[in-house]
Amino acid sequence: MPDRENAGVAAFLRSHLRPGLVVVDVGANVGDVVAVAAECVTSAGRVIAFDASPDNAEQLRDRFRQTPQVEVRHAAVTDRPGMLTLYLDARSSKRHSLFEGAVSVRGDSITVPAVTLDALQRELRHVDFVKIDAQGAEGRILAGARQLLARDHPVVLFELWPAGMAAAGSSPSEVFALLDALGYRSVRLSVKGRQKSRPSIDRFIAEATRWASTNIIAWPPAPRARLGARIWRAMTGT
Repeated sequence: MPDRENAGVAAFLRSHLRPGLVVVDVGANVGDVVAVAAECVTSAGRVIAFDASPDNAEQLRDRFRQTPQVEVRHAAVTDRPGMLTLYLDARSSKRHSLFEGAVSVRGDSITVPAVTLDALQRELRHVDFVKIDAQGAEGRILAGARQLLARDHPVVLFELWPAGMAAAGSSPSEVFALLDALGYRSVRLSVKGRQKSRPSIDRFIAEATRWASTNIIAWPPAPRARLGARIWRAMTGT
């Protein structure tokens, strides 16, 4: 997600995450979101951080070596397991992508392992919050998380980059159709941390330039009983 939006994301996380929650960060990069999430969920919770770049994953391990609630996994997350090509951006490690058309300055390419979020169901009893920032792969990632979303109803925060999704063979309309079908309600998160209604998302998509992106919060249809009414009210503001 754009650097200028990090403050709004951090403010949102601090307002909504609570001790004991389980967070999954897809596209963790250098770990700024991981750090905030780990602080919020405390040692009573858990943060699983995925990054497709081996260099980024190693930096994450170094950064969070003394943070027991953080687990780093070197893998791309998409809609099916296997091995995939990761295209490295020569300008910024934040722009590595599974799709050649999504990098700004083409560098080398490497082969990396790929997994789905649905696979987490075999090892985790629940997931409470999912953050996705994966340079165009968001649609593929959510398609590979359909079962997890239906089971756990986690809150989802993801980057909406229309041009990147197009490079991945996906589109915003496909992403929102998937979320709508699961009963999610999507809003736009402003750079100041405010939530804007669905029409704001539609306007953004209609006016988006090549590198324009924004953050979306997808609220689940109902609280899971484990969270309890008090935490649900804190998360939704209702």
